[in-house]
Amino acid sequence: MPAPKSRLLTSKEKKPFAPVDTAKKLYKKVLDACLKMPKRYTYLLLMDVIHCAADVKRNAKGANSVFPTNQHEAQIRRDYWIHARAALQGLSSFIDDFLDAPDTLQYHDEQSGRTKGVTVHELEEIADLINAEMALLTKTLEDEQRRFKALKD
Repeated sequence: MPAPKSRLLTSKEKKPFAPVDTAKKLYKKVLDACLKMPKRYTYLLLMDVIHCAADVKRNAKGANSVFPTNQHEAQIRRDYWIHARAALQGLSSFIDDFLDAPDTLQYHDEQSGRTKGVTVHELEEIADLINAEMALLTKTLEDEQRRFKALKD
């Protein structure tokens, strides 16, 4: 069972759920941005983007649910982290694609007469979360590797 949110938010010590919390924020930001984009891209691009973000969240949560007591369980936990990192790389590529094609970001709504869509600032926030999550996953994988060597010896 995950730690209560009050514990996660007030704790000064190392947070064991930091990758999960960041992945959750990332998923929410990606979902919000995708809902603002033109609907014509839903099946061409947006579904894949949302699936990548969901994979990051799912694998981070999966890794945090494994408490290794032997080498096999430690490897399962590392595999989850590796899959989360791979999904994060895919998500990063999609964000790059959006930035390369600015016409996908905003569109003119005929009914309201306004420009709608996603701003570059929102995509930059997503990119910042991707970088933060990548740093957390990389550090976590390094820590797991050290723990694994300690279990092995």
